[in-house]
Amino acid sequence: MPKIILNSSDINAYRQKKWRMVPSSQLRNEKDAVKFLNEVGFCLLFACNDIPLPKLSLSALSKEWDWWSWKDTLQSRKLCYNSRAMRKKATLLSLEMLPCFLRLYYESGGVEVYEEEFDYGKMTRPAYDIADYLYQNGPQNVADLRRAIFPHTKEGTRKFHTALQELQGKYKIAVSGLIDKSWGMRVVDLFSRWAPPQILKSAEVLTVSEARERILLTLLDTAGALTEKEIQRTLGWEKERLSLSLESLIESGKIQSLPHRGEKTPWLVSKAMFKTIQSQ
Repeated sequence: MPKIILNSSDINAYRQKKWRMVPSSQLRNEKDAVKFLNEVGFCLLFACNDIPLPKLSLSALSKEWDWWSWKDTLQSRKLCYNSRAMRKKATLLSLEMLPCFLRLYYESGGVEVYEEEFDYGKMTRPAYDIADYLYQNGPQNVADLRRAIFPHTKEGTRKFHTALQELQGKYKIAVSGLIDKSWGMRVVDLFSRWAPPQILKSAEVLTVSEARERILLTLLDTAGALTEKEIQRTLGWEKERLSLSLESLIESGKIQSLPHRGEKTPWLVSKAMFKTIQSQ
């Protein structure tokens, strides 16, 4: 059998199809978006050229402007979670992948209870104030929530949105409803009240190595092929731990290490990408 060598055109073709960039396969409605998210496991909300993941804004049909509300409507129906998982960028996670990211968050020192995070110095005061207000008063329209806690100033608005992003990244809040599809009309609640019980239970029983390997396999299946450096930059994991997980996946035959034409560094390749090249 001839030696298989990767090239950029094969990787780009794989991603065009997988990421629904072909006009005939682009997302037209929420049903399409849910199916797509379950296929890829996680995707970015907006374009970011140096993160090798699909972007909802580019995968949606260009004339379907309603895609902006999908991140909220799907989350309110408990069909995905809008996190900050990839380099603090807005990242939609499927419910299948959410426990994996939760497990790693807890492993890194995060805790489920917002009061404990604040007491341990892992949460800012503005984020704590929002979480505590939600605990005391229940789900809130974000516009009312801001007015209740922060002064109606430019600086107050900045602090509010920064705190919301922090709470997203720490798995402390979620969109539980939508008054309408206008910006600022989301209803948010504590993540612990929003999360389906099976999600929290799954995160508890997963081992760290299982969570890491599932995320890596999903990332590679979605991207097709990546260098170890790209994977580390995308996920932000420690190099030593990442290398151990990748070695385990290679040894078990779940991924392949292949040369890339014109490059010295080998690339890690998913089974799906390997089969695609093999069949050509």
